This record gives sequence, C-alpha cells and structure tokens, in this order.
Amino acid sequence: MTSPQPRPPDVTVVVIVYNDAARIETAVRSVLNQSLRSHEVIVCDDHSTDGTQAVVERLVAEHPDVVRYIRLEANSGHCGAPRNRGVAAARGRFIMFLDSDDTLDPHACRNMVAMAEQSHADMVIGRCIRHDVATGRETSWMPWLVQSKVVYESLHDQPELLYDVLSTNKLYRHDFLTRENLVFLEDRLYEDNLFSAHAYLAAKKIAIIPQRIYTWNIERKAANLSITRRAADIRNITDRIIVTRKIDDLLTKHDAGDLRLQKDIRFIENDLRVHLARLGTLPEENQRALVDAARPYLETLQPEAFRQAKPLPAMAAYLARQGDYHGVATVHDYMVGKPFQPHLTADLVVHDGRVYWSDRHLDDELGRAVLDVTELGL
Repeated sequence: MTSPQPRPPDVTVVVIVYNDAARIETAVRSVLNQSLRSHEVIVCDDHSTDGTQAVVERLVAEHPDVVRYIRLEANSGHCGAPRNRGVAAARGRFIMFLDSDDTLDPHACRNMVAMAEQSHADMVIGRCIRHDVATGRETSWMPWLVQSKVVYESLHDQPELLYDVLSTNKLYRHDFLTRENLVFLEDRLYEDNLFSAHAYLAAKKIAIIPQRIYTWNIERKAANLSITRRAADIRNITDRIIVTRKIDDLLTKHDAGDLRLQKDIRFIENDLRVHLARLGTLPEENQRALVDAARPYLETLQPEAFRQAKPLPAMAAYLARQGDYHGVATVHDYMVGKPFQPHLTADLVVHDGRVYWSDRHLDDELGRAVLDVTELGL
C-alpha cells in the first residue's frame, strides 16, 4: 500500500542570489519565520563564487523539509534564469519572489494567500517599502496604488498599475503562471518590467492589499551597484528600450492598445528619467550616446504622452527626441538641483505673454506645449 503524497505547500518563495554570502541567510530566514507555516524556500544561486553555497547548504541541513538549493551551472548575468529555474521546481500553490539582499514581512505570505483565496485573483499585490540601510529611512513604493484593499477585474480598471513593475511584492497562482506561460526574459536587464506587464494583462483578477509585504534594502555604498544605480550605462538604456518595445507588442496582442498612452507616460516620467539623471555630469560623448540610444523609441511615443506627463520629465524627453543634448542635460540638472541652481533657468524666454524654457523648438506645436513653463513660476 503506497503512502499518501504530502500536501503541497501553500507558498513557494523563490530566492535568487549571486555572491551575497553576507545577506542570503537573513533573506531566507525572513521566509522561515513566516506566520504562515505552509511554505517552502527554493534558493536559486546564479553560480556564486564566494561563500554563498556554504551558507545555503547549512540552511538546507537545518531545514531539509523546507529549504531547497539549486545552483546554476554557469552565471547567467541576469535575474531571469534563476527565477525561472525556481518556478520550474516549485511545489507551492502560489509563488513569490525574493532577492537575497531584501526581506519579507513576517506576515507577508499569510496576508497575500488570504487575499488570493478570498478574491480568487490570479495575482495579489502588497506594499513594498524602500529601506535606506545607512539612515533607516523608509518610504513606500508607489503608495497610491496600495492605499486600500481592492480587486480589479482587469488592468483596464487601474492602468496605473503599469507603474509598479516589480515582481517581488506580488503573489501569483502557480497554475496561472503555467497556464499563461509566464516566464522571465533570461538575456536582458529589466526582466521584471515585461513579466509584470504580461501578468497584469493576462490576469483574470488583480487584488491589492495595503499591508507591508516586501522590504527593498537600499545600500548606497554597495560594492556592486544595482541595475537602477548603474542606469547611465548604455547597455541599461538599450535593454530598457528593447523590453519596453516587447511590452508594446504585448499590449497589441492583448487588444489593450488603449493602455499604450499610460505606458508612454510612465516611460517619460520614470524609465527615461532614471537613465538621463545627472546627464550633465557625464562627458559629452556619453551624453550624446545616451540621448541617441533613446531617440528612435521616443519618436514612437504618442504626442499626448508628452502633454500629460509631468512637466520637467516631459521637457527632457521632448528635448531628447529633438536631439537637443544641451537642453536635456540642463533640464535634468535642474530636476536634481532645484531650487539651488537658479542659473540653470537662464535660457527662459517670454513669448506672447507665456514663459518658455528656451527659445528653441517653439516653431513646433508640441514643443511650444511641452516647453511652456508659465505655470511653474520660474
């Protein structure tokens, strides 16, 4: 007589790691200490060369029924491959993701599963907190999206969810990921962006809870700068645009072209802004390379996106589209340094009773609309 198969855990938390022996144990223990006891941890190691393997193997020995270890045969250089390996090995009814330098709130799994079962949603989103390790200061990530408990029937009910591209503050039904063939890109940076957009578009229901779920630790002096802190690299902006084009294709595939405007606005206000921040501090050659990398995609954005986006990021994006390298750098320098750099506004001009950032591009209707800073009080 065969013995019954053990009941699958409620949640599998896939923890990815690469050369992070000092912090991986804290991440794993934040899962082991969950108030929801029905869980498992799969640590996917992207072929670390430090002491990570020894730390994780000790945790496996201590918790053989809960912790599993997968070591990739070679370093992939991205987050996608280890996450995909973890999902493929997962036994849980639900899946969550955790990075080795971050932690889960002690009640994260319990709160997320409770909402998923109550709402029958394919995915649940909780609050992510950015924690500055040096100062202890904490801020909520995209707080307006997680203000209250709510269930959306589709992304069309709340298009601004496209602003939250993290994969790590969310819980997914395992069968949903399988059914929709939801996997991470394995050869690009910003794999979260495409995965999250795909999940939003494919989900039958999307649930929100306001509780704290994920702590994103920010270490300003980390030896290995995060992707977002290396945002001035050409490879970063190139990958970002490639991934964003894939999101555009997804919107078309899911007959969601009406959401393209919201995505375009997000690209102007967030994505491009990250890459062009402090542009003026770079050598002129680097400035030109970054702007030139962005221009072809900026030319595909809807003009209305420039009009509806926040004024300063919209100006920077428009000037980048025009190839106005000096203008882009000046706007970004002002965004970083205001109000302490009044000299940056020396190019202001008054035309027909309106104040414009400069007298360049005013022969273009969109340029006049975007460069009009009358209401900014400059």
